[in-house]
Amino acid sequence: MNFSQLISQRSQSLPQERVAPVQRRTVWLTLGGAVALLLAANLAMDGLLTHFTTNRGYFLTRRKWELLANLQQPVDWLVLGDSSCNQGVVPEILSDRLGGTALNLCTFGPMLSLDNVWMLEQHIQQVGAPRHVLIVQVYDIWHREIDEESISLLAQIPDLAAKRSTLKPALSLNQEDETKLFLHRYAPLYSASETLEDWIREPLASYQYLQKFTLTDSGFMPFAESRPAEVRADTERHREFVQKERFQVSDINQRSLHRLRQLAETHGIEVYFASSPLYAGLYADPDLRAYYRQMYRWLEDFVASSDRLHLILEDPVTFEAHQMQNADHVTPAAAAIYTERLAVEILNNQSGSR
Repeated sequence: MNFSQLISQRSQSLPQERVAPVQRRTVWLTLGGAVALLLAANLAMDGLLTHFTTNRGYFLTRRKWELLANLQQPVDWLVLGDSSCNQGVVPEILSDRLGGTALNLCTFGPMLSLDNVWMLEQHIQQVGAPRHVLIVQVYDIWHREIDEESISLLAQIPDLAAKRSTLKPALSLNQEDETKLFLHRYAPLYSASETLEDWIREPLASYQYLQKFTLTDSGFMPFAESRPAEVRADTERHREFVQKERFQVSDINQRSLHRLRQLAETHGIEVYFASSPLYAGLYADPDLRAYYRQMYRWLEDFVASSDRLHLILEDPVTFEAHQMQNADHVTPAAAAIYTERLAVEILNNQSGSR
């Protein structure tokens, strides 16, 4: 017996697998069951992560929009901006120094000025116009365009589809970005995979981190822990940015600012712009100062276009590393100092305008 005959004989002796005939109905039921299971899992995770997300951006976006939705009457001081403002502006201090009610609805930088003007317009539609708006943002926000991080955060806005149809400027996305927006909103198994992995691998650490996500009734989010090492590392990232970039304003930020001016003039709202707090070691950098001056001059020109717009803080309020979490996020004690300075600058601006 030659080799080929031996192989043939061995193969004939092996057990044969027979595939049973499958009906089309069975295939569709199997596929439908898999899809239903996937949808149910995503729905369950969405409900779970609404209350237990460790993504601070997701948490802030949802909670700040919920605070806005719960308003029953206009506030006197509506505070808008990015995360430097979220943990940098204490509304109670503004109320004490300037009078009236104050609410901090600041979210995250990647949401750009779009989120600010959407919140203002939602406030107007819901309960009427606030008397004043204070906008606090980091100097490097203005050049940014909508990116995937922006999309992931915007997807967390409650009833986003309805808001997109009524709020301006319009959020114009290509088909790829629309798909990403859909997935970040309705497919948490995709969009929150890292958060889910953290909960599975380190549930205790995730729970402890979640306990830091606390908002006061007025929307202020205190983070007491200073991080000097992170401040210095973040400073290096900022230095690299200002060494190679010149100040510019993205299209979406420009359209948002123009809409903001329109709302201010139509509804008689006084709008104040201020730069975020900064680490003193960063502001000492010559390239940073040059970039900051470019930004300030551009904002000066913009606010000059309307009597309703005002610019305060020609130089940023600076702090030492032990008072901060990164190059533009301060601890609660520093936030009190920063907010006091904002109030003084606003009062000085009001006095000079009379």
